[in-house]
Amino acid sequence: MNVLRLLGLLMASLFPVLVLSQPQQGILEPINWAFSAERKSATEAELYFTATLDKGWHLYSQDVPEFGPIPTTFTFTELGGSKLKGKVAEPKAIEEMDPNFGMVVKYFDGNPRFVQKVTLGKKATTIKGELEFMVCDDKRCLPPDIENFIFNLPAFKEKQSTSTQLPTKAAEETKVSSDEPEIFDPVKWALYAKPVGDGEYELQFQASIDKGWHLYSMHLPEDGMMIPTSFSLEVKGFELLGDVIEPQPITEYDPMADMEMSYFKDAVTFRQRVQLTERISKISGTLEFMVCDDERCLPPELLDFTFDIGTDALHSIGESKGTLTSDRSWVGIFIAGFLGGLLALLTPCVFPMLPLTVSFFTKQSKTRAKGISNAIIYGLSIIVI
Repeated sequence: MNVLRLLGLLMASLFPVLVLSQPQQGILEPINWAFSAERKSATEAELYFTATLDKGWHLYSQDVPEFGPIPTTFTFTELGGSKLKGKVAEPKAIEEMDPNFGMVVKYFDGNPRFVQKVTLGKKATTIKGELEFMVCDDKRCLPPDIENFIFNLPAFKEKQSTSTQLPTKAAEETKVSSDEPEIFDPVKWALYAKPVGDGEYELQFQASIDKGWHLYSMHLPEDGMMIPTSFSLEVKGFELLGDVIEPQPITEYDPMADMEMSYFKDAVTFRQRVQLTERISKISGTLEFMVCDDERCLPPELLDFTFDIGTDALHSIGESKGTLTSDRSWVGIFIAGFLGGLLALLTPCVFPMLPLTVSFFTKQSKTRAKGISNAIIYGLSIIVI
């Protein structure tokens, strides 16, 4: 960076940064990043970098004039055997006079999405790197920042070939007799613990949402039947600095809920700041969420998460990654359903019927064995139906 450009950046950002550093102003975070990827074929994939900007703030383009602001740049440090196909594509930028730099520059507001195409093999691939960016509003600029990213591309799965011929009867019977359930997993989570300094960390929960699906916000109407996204941390060895922060959601009519709901599409990042008070190496908790498309909803899912922040976390300067484990299991679902059935017996609609049902079988049967037999047949019939 040359001297003139450095002086320009200092003039635009130093004074606002000094003002913002005062305790009463708090910490500004006008931009959130979310990363997702999609395989287009056996040999091609697209990486998506989605920014969510607060109202009034803008992100600069990759192409800015000399002596102007810091451009948005993408650096790939690990390609995992893949190759970049061209440069990172960006949406159409706004081009107008920027009062912070006194020149015409290109920038984005709202939710710009950058796309990088890559060529790769059929095996699972991990791509890592970092992006540098700068954001401003009409009166101030924040210092340039760096965000690390990681993409975990799954192995390519061959699709069955299709034919223009009419299916034979045997093929139709095979298709009908197939009872393998289709498993939906429309949300992929990635967790990162980003050190801020002096034992303070920002926990990031990044969700990549498949096309056509949406993830519900943390704030939903109380009279709705949808489950909001929620985070529960086991507070031990650290303090929470405020609540979990989410970007501005989409708020519109949801046909599945039959009411106006708030949700996210494509990608979203939730953030929680914590202050370490002891030397701890892990931060754990649970995450609950629910996803729907325009025709169906999946049951709420509960995941356990753990941030591994190192043994010397109070002085750590490197970003670390978290892990997720699902609480779903067939045994757990069975036990939960069984306990739910027992609780249902205590409801006002069911409990008064118990003595009536028992007396029906005992009085209608001539012997005790016959009564037990009729009761078993009755119970099995309900289960089968």
